[in-house]
Amino acid sequence: LAGEYHDAPTRICEIRYQQAEALRAEGNYAEAYTIYSEILDYRDVGEILTTDTEMIRIAWKTPGGIVIFGSYEQDNDAENGREPVEWIVLKVQNGRSLLISRYALDCQPYNTRFANVTWETCSLRKWLNGTFLREAFSTEEQGKIPTVTVTAEKNPSHSADPGKDTQDRVFLLSIPEAEKYFTSSAERQCKPTDYAIAQGSYVNKMNGTCWWWLRSPGFGSDTAAGVTIEGSVHNVGNSVNFGSDAVRPALWINLDS
Repeated sequence: LAGEYHDAPTRICEIRYQQAEALRAEGNYAEAYTIYSEILDYRDVGEILTTDTEMIRIAWKTPGGIVIFGSYEQDNDAENGREPVEWIVLKVQNGRSLLISRYALDCQPYNTRFANVTWETCSLRKWLNGTFLREAFSTEEQGKIPTVTVTAEKNPSHSADPGKDTQDRVFLLSIPEAEKYFTSSAERQCKPTDYAIAQGSYVNKMNGTCWWWLRSPGFGSDTAAGVTIEGSVHNVGNSVNFGSDAVRPALWINLDS
């Protein structure tokens, strides 16, 4: 019957909202979280998921969950301080959660100059594991971020050298990872923060999305792959010193630390 009304989407959201509220009241937090995550922008769902202790606990262990960790300039108003960073949980394994920022947080070239580079040697890797790590996370928060092996995965469509595996705390997704953890172009679409836009990120005026870097090489060693404003994986890539692609950091978190 809801479909007969012009406001059917709102009515459906309200039905789902009431279902989730009932489940939360009963203590069935896992099922409540699943429903809430389907209506993130409805009513006070965002507040519930970021203030309810049980919802927060479940989010950290649920692929697709939205969690808050660290802080970074996002509204481009330095006077009001840094804003809490929202992350999407991509995977949970062995007491750890793999996260990627919900929004593109900054705009940096893959490498500061045009050259043949790999993820191992590019300037963006150094920036993420240096400047960004220090600015976004307190000493205590940094203690929760392990150093992990980041594999040098080849571009599935081109033969450029991916370099060697690295040991990193913060990194970018590879082409295979971007296709694995985001199952559609719509899911891969990303909006930049106001700060990232001020730093040079291109933004699509139609829907507010941006291009964002992947760590895999493009068609040659002087290019790096990325994701387009439509959310498709751009295997050919852009020149490594291209200045308009945004950055979505990824990292693992130790859940029990």
